[in-house]
Amino acid sequence: MDFIFGAKLQAAIGSILKEEDFICAVAFWGNGASSRLGKRSPQGKLPRIICNLTSGGTNPYEVEKLIGNDLGAYGQVKQSNTLHAKVFLASDRAVVGSANVSTNGLGIEGGTPAKWIEAGVLVTDKGQLGQISAWLETEWEGAAIIDRNDLLRAREAWFRHQMANGPTLKSQGSNSSLAKFPVPPSDGAIAGVDFPLLNWWNDTPYRWAPEAISAVSKLISDNDPKKIEARLDNAFEVDLRDREALSPGRWVVAWEASGENNFPARRKPYWFYTGQILPKGIIYDDDPTRYPAILGADYRGKVTPPFELDASTIKAFRNVIVRPKFSSLLESSYPFFTKRRLSAMREFLEDWKSELIRATG
Repeated sequence: MDFIFGAKLQAAIGSILKEEDFICAVAFWGNGASSRLGKRSPQGKLPRIICNLTSGGTNPYEVEKLIGNDLGAYGQVKQSNTLHAKVFLASDRAVVGSANVSTNGLGIEGGTPAKWIEAGVLVTDKGQLGQISAWLETEWEGAAIIDRNDLLRAREAWFRHQMANGPTLKSQGSNSSLAKFPVPPSDGAIAGVDFPLLNWWNDTPYRWAPEAISAVSKLISDNDPKKIEARLDNAFEVDLRDREALSPGRWVVAWEASGENNFPARRKPYWFYTGQILPKGIIYDDDPTRYPAILGADYRGKVTPPFELDASTIKAFRNVIVRPKFSSLLESSYPFFTKRRLSAMREFLEDWKSELIRATG
C-alpha cells in the first residue's frame, strides 16, 4: 500500500479509468469526466460506475454521456443517493482516496488544475483487493438503475448547486474589464470551458407553449401570469443538441439579431446566465411545432459575470462581430455550438479583447 497525492494520484486514477473493465464507486462526476474513459462498444466490456446523482454535485449531462446510446457508451452507471466514497478498482490495483472525477478533484475540464488538495492510497495486496471488490459488488447490487426521470430531477439539483456555488467561469469581480480576462489557449475551446459563449436571437412573433407556462409556474411556485411572463421574457429558442453547451450555469453574451446578416440590433448585447431548458417552449405563428427554449437564470446578487459590458466593450464587440472571419457565428443553422463555432467563439474573444485594448489604450 502506497500513500499517493498530486500527479501520482491523478496518474493512478487515470490509468484505472482507461482499463477495459473496472468498477468504481465515486460520488461526483463533472463535465469532461467521460473523456477520461475510452469509449466502448455496448457489445463489449463496460466498466461499472456508481455515482451520487441526486445531491447536485454530479453533472447529469455527463452521466448521460457515460451511459451513452446505441452508437456507444462509456460504462454501466448506477446511482446511490448516500454515496460519498471515492474507490477505483482494476483487476490488480485499487485507489482509495478523496478525489472525485471532477475539476475540483482531478482537474479534468479543459486541463484546469484541481482546486482541492487530494490524497489517497494505492492498493496492490491481493487480500485487500478482495475486500475492496466484495464491498464494491455489494454497493453495485444495492445501487439503483438510472432512468430518464432521474436525469431530469438531477438537472434541477445540478442547476441549484451551480447557482449556489457560482458560475463555471472564474469571475474577476463585478467591475472587471474584458482587457483583464484570461483568454484560454485554443485547445480549451470546448463547450463552456473558461470562456463565455455567444448566441443571438430574432424578435419573431411567437407565443409560449402551455408546457412552458406550466414548467415555469412549477419552477417559481406561483401561478401569477405576470410573474410567469416576466420569467419567460428572459429566454430564447435553442436546439436540444446544444444542451450540453448550455447546461445550467454557463455565461452567454446574447444579442438581438437584425437584418439578413444577423448583426446586433440597436439593443445592447447583454449577459445571459443559463438556466432550465424547456423541451416544449415556443410556438410560432402558423406552425404547431413546439420548439425548445432556454430560460435565463436570475444571477444578480448571486454570482457576477466574467467582465463588464460597458460602452467601450460593447463598441469593440460591434466592431469585431462584423468581421468576415466570424461569419459562422451569425449563421442560422443548428446545432449552433459545434466544435467549429466554439473554436470561433474563443478566437472572437481574443480579437474582442485586442480591439478593446487598442481602442482604449
